[in-house]
Amino acid sequence: MTPHRRFWLLIAAAAVCVFVSARRPQVMRPPRALVSQVIRAVLTPVSLALTSLQTTFNRFLHARPGGESPRRAVRQRYRNEIALLVARTAALEHILRESRMISRDFPGMSNTALRIANVVGFSSGGVDTCTLDQGWRDDRSIQVGDAVVARLALVGRVISVGPETSSVRLLTDPRMKENAWIVRPAPNGQITISTQALIEGRGRGRMACQLDESINSIPPQPGDLALLHDHEWPAVINGAVIGVVRRVRPSDRTSLRWSLRIRPRVDMEQTYHAAIVLSSRR
Repeated sequence: MTPHRRFWLLIAAAAVCVFVSARRPQVMRPPRALVSQVIRAVLTPVSLALTSLQTTFNRFLHARPGGESPRRAVRQRYRNEIALLVARTAALEHILRESRMISRDFPGMSNTALRIANVVGFSSGGVDTCTLDQGWRDDRSIQVGDAVVARLALVGRVISVGPETSSVRLLTDPRMKENAWIVRPAPNGQITISTQALIEGRGRGRMACQLDESINSIPPQPGDLALLHDHEWPAVINGAVIGVVRRVRPSDRTSLRWSLRIRPRVDMEQTYHAAIVLSSRR
């Protein structure tokens, strides 16, 4: 058979295959499946080898230096626990020192008459109140009306007691009014400026007072102290510092009065602890 005839024979065979495939595709499926299986059999080992190589490369590239062993994990846990316990111990030591200071500086008040608490929050909406983390589950002696002191100064009164917390209305709240003395610290004690001062809360951490100007009276000045002198409060609290005179000017109501702006002695937003004077121990 000549090459020319062989060429035309191949052309005829190809034409027959195309015709059969178009008319009866099921006849050509077995050869296609066979070819596909052969190709997969050839390429699968190559694909597995490439996947294994990529996985090994990724492990090497993203390997953690000095991977954590179980022993190291336990050591880290104990270090964290020690740091937490040290912090808690420091906080308890601070509370103990403050409790001793309050008991020492307020005669007649023993440790059992106080309940040390942490300041855990403040109110919003213009009302001066704070929240303490002590409630009736901690001590059933805590009652509405109990005085609250911080850093040896009077700061407010308990207005509600819950199972876990208590709410305190601060002296700066507009609904708070207390009778007080205005005194001036001196090298040999203190000078009394007025024994009849009504301290009123103005909200947002402010207090005010109107003082009558009498004959031979000593004009008040910034730096004078306001001391509680009110029978509506426990006797052991009387004499506690309420605030410090910040500004003095003639009253807008009458020329025979001074108008005083008073700043609380303790900024509760910068204070972490307070003490509740338990009413059952009065």
